[in-house]
Amino acid sequence: MIKYFGGLFLIVVGCTSPKPDGSDGIAAVPVALQKVLETHGGLDRWKSFQSMEYDMEGEHHQINLSDRKTRVDKEGGGIVAFDGENVWVTDSADLQGARFYYNLFFYFGAMPFVLADPGISYDTVARRQLLGNTYEAIRISYADGVGQSSRDSYILFYDQDSHQMEWLMYESTFHSGKARNEYNLIHYRDWVLVNGLQMPSKIQWHYFDGDSVGGVTGDATFEQIELRESALSDSLFVMPADGLVVP
Repeated sequence: MIKYFGGLFLIVVGCTSPKPDGSDGIAAVPVALQKVLETHGGLDRWKSFQSMEYDMEGEHHQINLSDRKTRVDKEGGGIVAFDGENVWVTDSADLQGARFYYNLFFYFGAMPFVLADPGISYDTVARRQLLGNTYEAIRISYADGVGQSSRDSYILFYDQDSHQMEWLMYESTFHSGKARNEYNLIHYRDWVLVNGLQMPSKIQWHYFDGDSVGGVTGDATFEQIELRESALSDSLFVMPADGLVVP
């Protein structure tokens, strides 16, 4: 279980989704990833939705998919939000970690569709064995200036027959600003059908060191997942008078 307490994680993980920039991206989505997306319901179907909501560990997350405006209502009453320009909070204890946290779990929970965002480049990498099974792989990287951590990178592992997403390696550079080729590893196990799309309901972090995959070190559960064709009200993302803009 992964929980967030005033800017600190019990397990330190991280990634940052790119802000939509209106471009067509660096490269077309490769055929292999297109097949993965089709297996999960299709990119066109994903693009037909304007908003997403889910519950996670007592929090309620709401996201506008077109502009990635985000609001996280935390257990106890605090809010962490992104209004399209600023990240803001209602509890000063959240100032330190809010910019890292506000879209962290959205990005994991919207896999594999967010891997077709603008500003992405793709590379095919060698097949790899994980816990005794062999998977095909696609590496994802970002153009300079895309998102808050454009040096982040991901490797998607999928079943070579079904094209089902199974694993995700990722390197977060949010804190260091440097890529060190040190990856975290997530197992995507429990998929649920939401409005025609296969969405993850539970993900598990595994110990990972080089080629060694160990036991589960943490998990996150997405509950009450909803996808809607209508956008959320702009009023949800307006900072209240007592809110604080994150530096």
